[in-house]
Amino acid sequence: IRAKKLGLANFATFASLIEVLAGSEDIAHVDKARQYLSDFEVEELSTMKSRPDMKFTRLYNAVIMGYLSDPKRKGCVEKAESLLSHMVTCHERNMMHIARPNSTSFAVVMKALASNSAHRGGTLRRLEELLDTMFELNRRMTHNKRVGSDKMDLAANVRPNTTICNFLLMAYSANSTPGAVQSAMKLFERMQKADRSVTPDETTNLYMAKILSNEKTHEAAADTPPKDINDVDELSALKIDDIVRKRGGLYPDSFNSIVDACTKSKSIEGAEKAVAFLSKLDELYDRGEICTRPD
Repeated sequence: IRAKKLGLANFATFASLIEVLAGSEDIAHVDKARQYLSDFEVEELSTMKSRPDMKFTRLYNAVIMGYLSDPKRKGCVEKAESLLSHMVTCHERNMMHIARPNSTSFAVVMKALASNSAHRGGTLRRLEELLDTMFELNRRMTHNKRVGSDKMDLAANVRPNTTICNFLLMAYSANSTPGAVQSAMKLFERMQKADRSVTPDETTNLYMAKILSNEKTHEAAADTPPKDINDVDELSALKIDDIVRKRGGLYPDSFNSIVDACTKSKSIEGAEKAVAFLSKLDELYDRGEICTRPD
């Protein structure tokens, strides 16, 4: 601040100030970093010469990560999400605005939201909205590059990837709402149809296995009093064909998750169906539809 008054401050000085404040364990210091960044934003826009640059994006991301350094602190995730929303809104209204988000801006916020143990419906909807925004921004960026638009250098470098999609699947796997399974299946299909950057991987299959296992548990709980549950649904109800694909495959953790769903009732029939399931996987392996044979 003193250097600025003396006319000795430059962007490097300002960036160092933001990074130090954002890296503080004191949330008041992170708030101060955001305030300084907001003031700087106004000054830059008033010059009519500024344009988006990665050096600015890094500062916004530093503040977002400062809020998320301890996601358990009350209100911190909300503040990080609010800043991300500000960046997206500013970029969509004015591509010359310095508050341009990138993939990291979204990834850190979505991971924090997905890790929230509450997983309320509002949180899931927000995660879905953020992922949709990423796909849309990526579509615009790809379009601008393809047509050689003069906006190509201004477009946000936002690229959805498998890890980010898995954050949403993680949230679905911990959610008990009726629509969670359907939403997870839609996302899984979207991942299969999109480009290689969002191709399902081992973690994807593990979450899908848990989600489908949860569905059967919830259905059983709804139909039968808990104390009387000593059976499992038919193997076909686990929708094996929906989660087994050549390009994604199933992996050992996924096998274990589904077998656990068959045996959790501790019944003889459950054990028999677990064996039947493993036999089914052997057949799929022999046909080349999965990449790993269960042992």
